[in-house]
Amino acid sequence: MIFLDSSVWIAASLSEQGASAEIIRQVINKRLPVISSPDVFEEVTRNLNEKYPVKVQSFLALFDSVHAVLIQPDKKTILKAKKLINVFDAVILAAAMKANCDFFITLDRKHFIQPRVMGAVSFPILLPGDFLNKYLTK
Repeated sequence: MIFLDSSVWIAASLSEQGASAEIIRQVINKRLPVISSPDVFEEVTRNLNEKYPVKVQSFLALFDSVHAVLIQPDKKTILKAKKLINVFDAVILAAAMKANCDFFITLDRKHFIQPRVMGAVSFPILLPGDFLNKYLTK
């Protein structure tokens, strides 16, 4: 199961080029299970509405096409995640932790791709290009 962070959804919504869009295409073609959270959905919708309102429909179509399972984290898992990452990203990390995903894909190097976070979770946290190269293009 693949957890796609907000940054991946935004990138894929803004451009059909690049690794984020390619992941979405491969998820659809290979019917790979995708996990997300209500917080990711809300964050992407809010950011696109504020900055790129014409792309909201693109996002909704992509999101619908992958049939993502939405996971709402519990308070205990959120508290655990808050010890690793800022409060805003903790609910997203907690959803991935609760889902016990196989991969967490993000473009957020500043918050998620950090040794403290990566060493504390049971799944790899990868950039979209790294995920494609290591796991989907074999």
